[in-house]
Amino acid sequence: MALADDIRLLSQVPLFSDMDGDQLRLIAFGAERRTIAAGQALFREHSPAECAFAVTAGHFELFTAGRDGKPVLQATPGKGALLSELALFTLCERKFTAVAVEDSEVIRITR
Repeated sequence: MALADDIRLLSQVPLFSDMDGDQLRLIAFGAERRTIAAGQALFREHSPAECAFAVTAGHFELFTAGRDGKPVLQATPGKGALLSELALFTLCERKFTAVAVEDSEVIRITR
Protein backbone atom coordinates (compact mmCIF):
# COMPACT_ATOMS: atom_id res chain seq x y z
CA MET A 1 0.00 0.00 0.00
CA ALA A 2 1.19 3.48 -0.74
CA LEU A 3 1.77 6.30 1.70
CA ALA A 4 -1.30 8.06 0.28
CA ASP A 5 -3.45 5.03 1.19
CA ASP A 6 -2.14 5.08 4.76
CA ILE A 7 -2.86 8.82 5.03
CA ARG A 8 -6.41 8.29 3.74
CA LEU A 9 -7.02 5.49 6.27
CA LEU A 10 -5.59 7.50 9.17
CA SER A 11 -7.83 10.46 8.28
CA GLN A 12 -10.84 8.21 8.91
CA VAL A 13 -9.70 7.26 12.42
CA PRO A 14 -11.59 9.53 14.87
CA LEU A 15 -8.46 10.39 16.88
CA PHE A 16 -6.76 11.76 13.76
CA SER A 17 -9.78 13.16 11.89
CA ASP A 18 -9.04 16.82 12.73
CA MET A 19 -5.43 16.63 11.54
CA ASP A 20 -4.40 18.17 8.23
CA GLY A 21 -2.65 16.33 5.42
CA ASP A 22 0.86 17.29 6.51
CA GLN A 23 0.28 16.05 10.06
CA LEU A 24 -1.17 12.77 8.80
CA ARG A 25 1.73 12.38 6.37
CA LEU A 26 4.21 12.65 9.27
CA ILE A 27 2.35 9.97 11.23
CA ALA A 28 2.06 7.67 8.21
CA PHE A 29 5.70 8.19 7.21
CA GLY A 30 6.92 7.23 10.69
CA ALA A 31 4.59 4.25 10.97
CA GLU A 32 5.37 0.64 10.15
CA ARG A 33 3.05 -1.69 8.24
CA ARG A 34 2.69 -5.24 9.58
CA THR A 35 0.92 -8.36 8.33
CA ILE A 36 -0.65 -10.59 10.96
CA ALA A 37 -1.65 -14.15 10.02
CA ALA A 38 -5.03 -15.56 11.01
CA GLY A 39 -4.87 -16.87 14.57
CA GLN A 40 -1.74 -14.88 15.44
CA ALA A 41 -1.77 -12.52 18.44
CA LEU A 42 -0.96 -8.88 17.68
CA PHE A 43 -0.42 -8.21 21.40
CA ARG A 44 -1.32 -9.76 24.75
CA GLU A 45 -3.26 -8.46 27.73
CA HIS A 46 -1.07 -6.81 30.42
CA SER A 47 1.97 -6.49 28.13
CA PRO A 48 3.60 -3.03 27.92
CA ALA A 49 1.94 -0.80 25.33
CA GLU A 50 4.53 1.32 23.53
CA CYS A 51 2.48 1.87 20.36
CA ALA A 52 -0.99 1.84 18.84
CA PHE A 53 -2.20 -0.06 15.79
CA ALA A 54 -4.55 1.13 13.04
CA VAL A 55 -6.27 -1.79 11.32
CA THR A 56 -5.92 -1.46 7.54
CA ALA A 57 -7.35 -4.86 6.54
CA GLY A 58 -8.99 -7.80 8.27
CA HIS A 59 -10.50 -8.16 11.74
CA PHE A 60 -9.28 -8.86 15.25
CA GLU A 61 -10.93 -10.37 18.28
CA LEU A 62 -10.17 -8.61 21.56
CA PHE A 63 -10.17 -10.85 24.62
CA THR A 64 -9.74 -10.34 28.35
CA ALA A 65 -9.02 -13.09 30.85
CA GLY A 66 -12.18 -14.17 32.65
CA ARG A 67 -12.35 -14.98 36.34
CA ASP A 68 -11.93 -18.65 35.50
CA GLY A 69 -8.92 -17.87 33.31
CA LYS A 70 -10.81 -18.52 30.08
CA PRO A 71 -10.74 -15.77 27.44
CA VAL A 72 -13.82 -13.53 27.22
CA LEU A 73 -14.52 -11.90 23.85
CA GLN A 74 -14.94 -8.12 24.24
CA ALA A 75 -15.00 -6.78 20.66
CA THR A 76 -14.18 -7.53 17.01
CA PRO A 77 -12.71 -4.36 15.46
CA GLY A 78 -11.95 -4.20 11.76
CA LYS A 79 -10.62 -1.82 9.13
CA GLY A 80 -10.25 1.74 10.41
CA ALA A 81 -10.15 0.78 14.10
CA LEU A 82 -7.38 2.11 16.33
CA LEU A 83 -6.16 -0.37 18.94
CA SER A 84 -4.36 0.68 22.14
CA GLU A 85 -4.65 4.40 21.39
CA LEU A 86 -3.84 5.29 25.03
CA ALA A 87 -0.27 4.12 24.34
CA LEU A 88 0.18 7.18 22.10
CA PHE A 89 -0.09 9.44 25.15
CA THR A 90 1.30 7.60 28.15
CA LEU A 91 3.05 4.48 29.40
CA CYS A 92 0.41 1.82 30.01
CA GLU A 93 -0.29 -1.87 29.59
CA ARG A 94 -2.52 -3.60 27.06
CA LYS A 95 -6.09 -4.04 28.26
CA PHE A 96 -6.83 -6.90 25.83
CA THR A 97 -5.28 -9.70 23.87
CA ALA A 98 -5.79 -9.02 20.14
CA VAL A 99 -5.91 -12.05 17.82
CA ALA A 100 -6.33 -11.85 14.03
CA VAL A 101 -9.55 -13.51 12.87
CA GLU A 102 -8.23 -13.64 9.30
CA ASP A 103 -5.03 -12.59 7.60
CA SER A 104 -4.89 -8.89 8.54
CA GLU A 105 -2.75 -5.80 8.22
CA VAL A 106 -2.06 -2.99 10.67
CA ILE A 107 -0.11 0.22 10.78
CA ARG A 108 2.07 0.39 13.92
CA ILE A 109 2.13 3.96 15.27
CA THR A 110 4.64 4.85 17.95
CA ARG A 111 4.37 7.57 20.56
